[in-house]
Amino acid sequence: MPAAYLMAWEPTRRRWWKQYRGTRYVVSCRQLDAPETKDGSYQAANAWWLAKKSEIDGKLPPHPHAQTLQILGQRIAWAQAHGLEDQVATLRAEYVRAESDKSGLTYGRQTGPLDVPSMVADMMTDAIWNDRTSREQVNPADPDRTVGHQSELWLADLKGRVNAGQFGAGEYQGQTYYSRHFVAHFGKETPIDSINEELWAAFHRFLMGEINQGRWTAVYAKKLHRSARTFIEHLASLKRITAPENLHDKRMRFSIPAQEVKVFTIAEVKALLEAARDQVRI
Repeated sequence: MPAAYLMAWEPTRRRWWKQYRGTRYVVSCRQLDAPETKDGSYQAANAWWLAKKSEIDGKLPPHPHAQTLQILGQRIAWAQAHGLEDQVATLRAEYVRAESDKSGLTYGRQTGPLDVPSMVADMMTDAIWNDRTSREQVNPADPDRTVGHQSELWLADLKGRVNAGQFGAGEYQGQTYYSRHFVAHFGKETPIDSINEELWAAFHRFLMGEINQGRWTAVYAKKLHRSARTFIEHLASLKRITAPENLHDKRMRFSIPAQEVKVFTIAEVKALLEAARDQVRI
């Protein structure tokens, strides 16, 4: 099995780091009592992080909507297993809304005056979902094999390459931003094993829809598509998944409209040269 790095390696300082819940955690090879190499110390770093994460999580108060999040996670897993993309999108939006409300006060279906028809509809919806999940249990993905977690590992690997001078800092910032889009579309809690031909084609359709609606340009959609493809190629290279057969389908292209090339007139060139200093003129 290929090595799985739960933390990011910083070769110049011979140490590992991890960003978690807004805090950066660092541990050196000396603290780990391990060889000062990536391959020689990653297992000790993994064990250290798992222990540290357990300690951190144990100190955190439970989420005010923990039970709701668990139920929504089960429903998302069921809808994904049955290819119900529209329901998955709706449930994900509900999950994000519940997860974002840490106060426990603002999240809830019932807002404003008592709405009996809406309450009855909610109860019927709950009954349908309870029937579905009780007849066919689909457990949420292993947290270590979710799109969100694997994306974090991928970005950490890119950051390590930046620190080693093997990857551009600007390109890394771009990938960090682009990744948010495909993680949101695939679903942060989606198992990476679900990345198949249909999911990849659905992402392309989503990007084309954004272009058609005028929300994104073809150039931007192409960057997001390329970023997601690079992430999937990364997972496949580590044998964590099998790459979709249509990953490089030439039909999934983005036509970039040719832009008019603006040129200076002779008069404008003369004016620029006259105003330029000798060094610039050369």
